[in-house]
Amino acid sequence: MVPPRPLAGLPAADPRVVARAWLLRRIAGAPLEAAAGLAGGAFAERAPALCGAVLAALGKHARLGAGRPARCLLIATQVAEQSLDIDLDWMLTDLAPVDLVLQRAGRLHRHIRADRPAAHATPTLIVAGLASPKPPDLKGTAWQYVYDEYVLLRSWALLRRLDSIRMPHDIDVLVQQAYSPAPLAGLPPDLAARLA
Repeated sequence: MVPPRPLAGLPAADPRVVARAWLLRRIAGAPLEAAAGLAGGAFAERAPALCGAVLAALGKHARLGAGRPARCLLIATQVAEQSLDIDLDWMLTDLAPVDLVLQRAGRLHRHIRADRPAAHATPTLIVAGLASPKPPDLKGTAWQYVYDEYVLLRSWALLRRLDSIRMPHDIDVLVQQAYSPAPLAGLPPDLAARLA
């Protein structure tokens, strides 16, 4: 297997990002044309080049055969939540406060594209940590070092209940419930105690 090439115009990627992209590519079982990472300690000094290359490949005007790769993996930090007008077909995200998960989800099918693959006709969002009936280990995942435990646990409880999210209809209700001091109904007693 040949590793994916970096997106055109990108400097050499952080080796950790490349390794994670390679692992995800192996899991996906399909070759990638390109991979990019918007993360790492040197991000601030590389930001203009990184963001420009990602926008050229995944932005509003990118089309297959005209800059948009057929298969691409973008591994990004929170920078992709708000500052990039990109259009994605499928997304896997770490657990985060529900408003940030919804902000990330706003990158799914953001623009009308005639060249969208049929396999991705429906936008797909997968949030890590929701499959188990118990909350994930927030320390082991390091999520508690980034976000407040209370909001993460409430977001986890709310997102677990959903089969789908109707954008923008569900945004207000989910955000209000995630940040409300009111108890959430139907929680296991140990989780309800953690959130009390």
